[in-house]
Amino acid sequence: MNPGRMLSATVAWLYHVVRDDIGRKLFALVLALLLWAYLFNALIEDRELEFEIEQVGTRQEAIANAADSLFIVVPDGLIVRGIRPAKISVDVKGAKDVMNQLDMLAIVELSIDDLPSGKDEHTVQVPVVRGLFKARQGEEPEFLEFVPKKEQLEITIARKLSADVPLDASNVEISGLPLKGHEFQTSRIRVFPNTARITGPKQEIARLFADPTLLSLQPVNVEGKLGEVSQSVGLSEDLLDRQVTLETRDEVVDVIVPIEPRREEIQLVAVPVQYINENKLMLSRKRVVSKTETVDLVVRASRSITDRGPVWLREQLRLEFNWEDVSPNIEQASPAVDVWFKQGMPDPTEIEVLDIDRRAPQIDYVLKSTEDDG
Repeated sequence: MNPGRMLSATVAWLYHVVRDDIGRKLFALVLALLLWAYLFNALIEDRELEFEIEQVGTRQEAIANAADSLFIVVPDGLIVRGIRPAKISVDVKGAKDVMNQLDMLAIVELSIDDLPSGKDEHTVQVPVVRGLFKARQGEEPEFLEFVPKKEQLEITIARKLSADVPLDASNVEISGLPLKGHEFQTSRIRVFPNTARITGPKQEIARLFADPTLLSLQPVNVEGKLGEVSQSVGLSEDLLDRQVTLETRDEVVDVIVPIEPRREEIQLVAVPVQYINENKLMLSRKRVVSKTETVDLVVRASRSITDRGPVWLREQLRLEFNWEDVSPNIEQASPAVDVWFKQGMPDPTEIEVLDIDRRAPQIDYVLKSTEDDG
C-alpha cells in the first residue's frame, strides 16, 4: 500500500474514534482521573517529620529511648557547646501503611578525634541525608520522597576539663539589705565546702582555675534579715550559660552570712609591733636589717566597744610577729602580723582589725646573712 494513503487512513481512523461519541469518552477520562486521585489519596500520604535533638552518652541509650529524635552521642572528654538547627524537619511521602508504622531515629556519634589537633573547640558539620535516619525495628521504609529542610547539622564541640578550685567570700554575691542597723562583713562569710570540683569546656575551666574569684555563685538573699543567714546556692546564670557545672551534691554549696549590728570604726595611729624570738634568726645565720616598727590600724566593732575611745582600745590589743615563722631562705617579705587582745575583752571575732588600706595588718622586713658581715 502507498505510505501516503496509509498515513491518511490512520489519521482518519483516529479522528473517527476520538470524535465519535466524544461526550461519553470525556466522561470516562474524567472518571478515570478522579478514581486515580482517590486511590492515590487513599494509599499515599504526605507528612512532615520533626526530630528533636537530644544528647546521650552511648548509642545503646539512644536506641532504648522511645522518642522520635536525632540523638547525638557525646563521649566522655567532649562537651557540646551549640547545635544548629535546634531540630530537624523532613518532608516525606509514601504509602499510608508505611507512614502509619513509622518509628525512626537518627544517631550521630561524636568522637574525641573530631577535635583537630591543638584545638579545644571545633564545629562539626553533619550532612542531613536519608541514610542518617533508620527504622528502630524491621526493614527500612521506602518513601516516594524524603526531603530534609536543612542540608546539614552544625555541632560545636569543646574539650571537657575538670578542676578543683577554692571557694570563699570572694565567690559570694549578696542581694538585698539586712535589717536596719545591721550589716554583714565580707571577711566573715563562710562557704562549705571550701573546695569544689567544676567541669566544663576547657577554656572556661582554665580561666576559672587561674582566677577562682571569677567563679561567681547565685546571690544569697539577706533582705531584712539578721543572725546567721544560711542558703544553698549554685553557680551563677552566666557560668551555667557557659556550660560550667559544679560537681557537688545537687550542684550547690552552702553559704553562711552572719548579720550583725552595724560596726563603727576607730583609727589607731602608730601601733607598735612586738617582735619575739629574734634570737632564733642567729641559728639560721641571719640578722635583721630593717623592720616595720609601727602600723596604722582601723578597728571596726560595735558601738559598745568603740564608744570607749581609741586610748582604751589601743591598750587592749597587741601586734605581734614571731621570727620563728620566717623562712631562712627568704630575706625580704611582707607577712601578716598577729593581733592579740587582752583577756576579758569581747570575743575577738566580733572585732575586725585592718590596716589603713582595709587589709589584714602586715609588716615589711629585710634580713641579711651574718656571713656577709665578714
